[in-house]
Amino acid sequence: MLGRRYLGQNGLRALGLIALAGLGLFLIADSGVKDRLTKTIDKAGEISPEAGKQVAAASQEVDFRIPIALDTLDLIKNFKWTGIGAGQYYFIFPQYRSRTVVANSADNYHPESDWLWLAAEAGVPAALAMAALVAFAFWKSTASILRGRNRALRSACLVAAMLVPIHGLFDVPGHRITLALSAALLFALSLDFPSSVPPPPRPRGWPSRMLGLALLAVALLLVRSQWWGGPQPALTAGASALAEARRLRHEDQVMQRNAAAQGKEYQPDPAQDRLDQALVVLEQSRNQVPLDRDVLRYQAFLAFHFDDKQGLIDRVFAIDRALTPTWVEGPMRQAEAWSGTDPTKSVVLWKESLRRARNLDRLQNGNDWSSARTLERIRQFTKDKPGLEYLVPTSD
Repeated sequence: MLGRRYLGQNGLRALGLIALAGLGLFLIADSGVKDRLTKTIDKAGEISPEAGKQVAAASQEVDFRIPIALDTLDLIKNFKWTGIGAGQYYFIFPQYRSRTVVANSADNYHPESDWLWLAAEAGVPAALAMAALVAFAFWKSTASILRGRNRALRSACLVAAMLVPIHGLFDVPGHRITLALSAALLFALSLDFPSSVPPPPRPRGWPSRMLGLALLAVALLLVRSQWWGGPQPALTAGASALAEARRLRHEDQVMQRNAAAQGKEYQPDPAQDRLDQALVVLEQSRNQVPLDRDVLRYQAFLAFHFDDKQGLIDRVFAIDRALTPTWVEGPMRQAEAWSGTDPTKSVVLWKESLRRARNLDRLQNGNDWSSARTLERIRQFTKDKPGLEYLVPTSD
């Protein structure tokens, strides 16, 4: 980056030898990185919205980075200005899966790229602003290195800092706070602070005090929500509700065991029914996290303990299917849940699984969730269950 003017002839020779050694090791070593990179380059040209089976075959070879990126771009097109909101990618992305759908049992928590993740959740303008800020910081630091001292050390700091945004094109290091803060520190170390420049005037104390008080207030609110039942932030509402519901169910199981040990029939007071309380907790949390699929599924699981909650189960299951429109296993799990109480609903759900599986067949024959394998899974589940075997749908 600095050229022979600053490195000298020996420095350039050393860098050349290091580069040749690194290239040689890369070419002769059989590593996972080399294999994935080679396959990605070979298959990248085959990925297109119309490529159908080529997409599916290529996606298996490139670790799904290109298909995930293309599906994420489809999402960004619909929310280009504002994004879908921080922390919402996991909940929204299943509705945009088309090229990655062959990996049908895999959840995607991020698009394998910091920049795509930022554009999807905060909008394209925010991503462009961040890119401009990174470019300005690089230009500012480079100019500072060329006119200051300790050029080699500060150059190394800048290169290390820039690894995070560059690697962020293909992974998500920038969303790890420790790496992001380390990159910011290294960037600051790459700057030159001439001793001839007078120090800035001492800032006033009141802005720092106000900021400290604001941070303290936020911390107190978080402590209150964690330990004293205060309102939960939206990003933690789902997890907190699930933890509370599981605690209540555990209490219910303990009470059942105690009643059985005493030879009594367990019949809790409706006002003190722990499972009913757990359902209320989950229903209230859905006002904050209506797209949280884990909350929905646990709500349905608890509702199966009651004889009068079929309407709630139907509603929750329908929402879950709408949030994951390509997931073949989802309706199958719901069908298995209904098989003991209402097999006719299981038939409808098995047919939905097969319909989704046939859509996958159009992308890639013989995938893990093809219609043939899905039908075989259904038959395995109903095997030796006389009331279910005759209800298995045909492959048509």
